[in-house]
Amino acid sequence: MDLRRVLVVSLYFLLTSVVHFSAAFAQRDIASKMGVTCRKLFQNDYSNQKTRLKVSEWIKFQYSDPRTHDSKNFHYVVHGVNDYNLESLLSNSPDMYINSKKQASASLISNGKNRTFGNFGLIIEIDPISIIQVFNFDASSWTFDREKVVQLKEQPIQFTPAELIKETPSNKYNEILIEPLGQKIKVVGLFVNIFSKDQWFIGDNLRSEIQKLAIKFDLPIVEINPYED
Repeated sequence: MDLRRVLVVSLYFLLTSVVHFSAAFAQRDIASKMGVTCRKLFQNDYSNQKTRLKVSEWIKFQYSDPRTHDSKNFHYVVHGVNDYNLESLLSNSPDMYINSKKQASASLISNGKNRTFGNFGLIIEIDPISIIQVFNFDASSWTFDREKVVQLKEQPIQFTPAELIKETPSNKYNEILIEPLGQKIKVVGLFVNIFSKDQWFIGDNLRSEIQKLAIKFDLPIVEINPYED
């Protein structure tokens, strides 16, 4: 009888110890998960603050007016256009052309940092909410699949306009990946690359088409010398 009592009591204490240990382990596990969650929340909040800061700087960004172009002091966002898209621009409109895209690439240029994709294109104004991501190099975004774009949307915007100009190498162009979202992009001018004043990179036929485009949609043409410091 005494032996049975001893066994029962021992088993009771053993089970009690297991229960207490399990509870303590569970509490530690919960605390650990809460700690990870708190760190993630803090990191996300910090990232969101950085994102809001970057976006606010893009909201405050002052575009130069291409109608009063000053080659010594300008800031434009430009979208390079391939020659074969000129017909589409003429038959529709530059605004319709750019805003019909799911995603589009652009570059921020200024005096001294004025390399562009292509030798001709649109000078645009963008709604900061349409910015997906900003790169200080050619990111080749045309190769991005939908999953990549979604990932980029979840990341903080990397550069303010001032930072982007500063961090872009002088012999390279940067890339702003944008999502037009309907009518979020406004075309305010055209740009052409030049060797020197009135000496365009492109041939006479394309030059004539670009001049027609400018007249048809009342857009100023800005000459950009990409090799001018």
